[in-house]
Amino acid sequence: MTRLFESITAIRPNPEQLPYDCTKRHFRYKSHFSLNINYISFIKNIVHNNIMKTTIKNTIIFGSVMTLIDIAWISYVMSKFYKNVFNIKFNRIAGILAYLCMIITYPLIISKFEDKNEQFRVASIIGLCVFGTYGFTLAAIYNKYPMKLALLESIWGMVLFSSTIIITNTLI
Repeated sequence: MTRLFESITAIRPNPEQLPYDCTKRHFRYKSHFSLNINYISFIKNIVHNNIMKTTIKNTIIFGSVMTLIDIAWISYVMSKFYKNVFNIKFNRIAGILAYLCMIITYPLIISKFEDKNEQFRVASIIGLCVFGTYGFTLAAIYNKYPMKLALLESIWGMVLFSSTIIITNTLI
């Protein structure tokens, strides 16, 4: 890890040449948008193994809970609706990638909030956005996919993500 830190500090350019203020560590854009870049704490988090081990463990718990709940939902509830819309031919690689995209929201977004109520709210919104995008995209491109089913998918996304974070926080 020391080599990683040394290589990062060795390639750091002269502060006068940077488009941002190094002392405050954030960019300034014309649109009055500022992006905080706290690269020192980021490096410290990578170096600190306990934080990484905990994050990995919690992400595995989150992903396992989410996958189990969603597979049960798809198998027992949604398969009846999907049969009327299209033939299901499961592609394992695409399925794994889809779940990885959903699971990665835990370490990158949800876990960043320490308050459990805030994690619940954020998880619900992420579920709504992810599943809403999925459902309404299918409704937009498939004539047989009803809007009612897209709305059901959106609500399910909220329920899935919020129940997953509740169970994950209980197990942690």
